Amino acid sequence: MTRSPIARNRAQTVIICDNHKFCRNYSIACRVHPGDDAIRGTPPGRIRLLLTSLKLLRRKSQWTAPVDVDTYYERLVKVVDEMRHIQELELRLTFMSTQDSQYSHKLRFTKHFLSVTTSGITRLRLNCALEDLHMALSPDTHLPRLCTLKLSLRTDYDSSDPTEPLPLLRSFLMNHADTIEDMDLSFSYRINPSTLLIDLPVFPRLSDLLLSYHIISLDPSFLAGLKQFMSLNHNHLRGLYLVIRSHPFIHSVPHNAVFASGTTATLIPIHDLKELSIRMTSRSILAMNVKPHLQQYQSTLTSLQLNTNIWSLTEIRHAFSGVMLNLGRFSLTVAYLSPTLLAYLALTFPTLQYLVVDVTFRVASEPDVPFPYHNPQQLPPFARDLSGVRNVLLDWALGSINVLAHQTAIEDRVLLVQSLPQVRTFCEMDPDEYSQSIDDPGPALRKRGGYWGEDYQFDC
Repeated sequence: MTRSPIARNRAQTVIICDNHKFCRNYSIACRVHPGDDAIRGTPPGRIRLLLTSLKLLRRKSQWTAPVDVDTYYERLVKVVDEMRHIQELELRLTFMSTQDSQYSHKLRFTKHFLSVTTSGITRLRLNCALEDLHMALSPDTHLPRLCTLKLSLRTDYDSSDPTEPLPLLRSFLMNHADTIEDMDLSFSYRINPSTLLIDLPVFPRLSDLLLSYHIISLDPSFLAGLKQFMSLNHNHLRGLYLVIRSHPFIHSVPHNAVFASGTTATLIPIHDLKELSIRMTSRSILAMNVKPHLQQYQSTLTSLQLNTNIWSLTEIRHAFSGVMLNLGRFSLTVAYLSPTLLAYLALTFPTLQYLVVDVTFRVASEPDVPFPYHNPQQLPPFARDLSGVRNVLLDWALGSINVLAHQTAIEDRVLLVQSLPQVRTFCEMDPDEYSQSIDDPGPALRKRGGYWGEDYQFDC
C-alpha cells in the first residue's frame, strides 16, 4: 500500500528551544524523521506554521506580519490538537528567564502540548531551570507510552531552595516508572542526586541509565541514594553511564567516588551490564580499585569508556591484567599513545573493533622516565619502539581508531596507518586521507564531541 505524501511527511518530533542561530524571535521546530533536516520555525515578521510546511495540516495556514508574540503562541496552541501523532517533545531553554515573555510562553506551551498529546509521546527531553519545571509539567502529567526520558536539571536562581521542585519531579518519575526504558538525569551542582533517587521505586523496564552529577560533599552518605537506586534496578540494567563533575568549591573527587570495594562501593554487581561509561572532569581513580569491578562484568561487558585518570601504561597493565573482557568498544584517556601501549591493547582486547584514545600530550614512544616525572616536550619519537611490536599490531583486527591528540605529526600518522593495516577508519577518515591530511583531524573531532555514541555534554 502506497503511503500518501502527508503520511510520509508526518513529523515525529517537536523542538522548543532558544536557539537564535535559526530564528531571531520565535524558536519552535519540527523534525520529520531521524536524520532528516529540521525545519525551523518562523523568522520575525512572517509567521508560517512550520506544521504547514510539513503537511501536518491539510489546509494552508499563513499569517502575515506583523504578529506579536502573544498572538503567535495563541495560534500555535490552536493547532496542537492536530499533532497527536507526535512521538517526541524536546524543550531546550538554556539561557532565558521567566521575566522573558518568550520563556514563559514556551514553558506553558510545553505543558499544554503534553496535556493534549499524552497518548503519543514516547520520548521526552526537558532542559530548563528546575525552579521553572512546574510551568512545563503538571503533578498529574501522565504519558502512558513514555520510554525515553532525558532531563537536565540545572538551577538558575541562587537565592531559591533547589530542593523545592523535587517533589514534582519525583511524582513525575514515579508515575512513569513502569514504562521508562532509557533515562538521563543531569543534576546541577546545587542538587544532591541522592535527594531525588533515594525515594524512587523499581523501574522494571529500565535498561540504560545516564547520571551526570557534581561531587558536592566528601561524606560517603552523599552517594547513598545512588547506591539504593542502583541496588533496586541492577537486575535489568544493560548500560550505565556516569558523568562525574567537581563542585566549584570542592576541587578533588574522592578515590571512592566511583570505584571502591566493600560497603563504600558505588557500582554494585550488575548481572547483565553490557556498556559502562565513566567520565570525570576532576579525574581521580585508583587503578587498584578498578580491577575488581571490571572482573565482575567480564562475562557481559562489550563497551567500556574510562575517561577518568590520565592512564599510564603501568596503571593500565595493573587494572586489566588477568581481566578477560570481550570488548567491542573501548575509550580511555592516556598521557601519550605509544607503540607499546597499542600492542598491550591488541593482546588484551583481540576482538576490539572501535578504539578511542584521548591523548593528553602526544603520540610518542614510552619515556625513559615514568609518567608524570618526564618532560612531555622531550618524549622519544613514536618510531623508536615500533619495530619491536609491529607483528602484534599487524595481526590486530581493530576496525576503527580515533586518536584525539592536540596535534599528531604527519610522519606519526603515516606510521600509525602502516602499522595498523586492518583499520578501516582513523578519526572517521579513510587511512590515506588521515595520513595525508595537512591538519590532524583529531583535535577537531574532540572539540565536536559525539565521537563516542551519545554526546554527554550538559548545561548543568
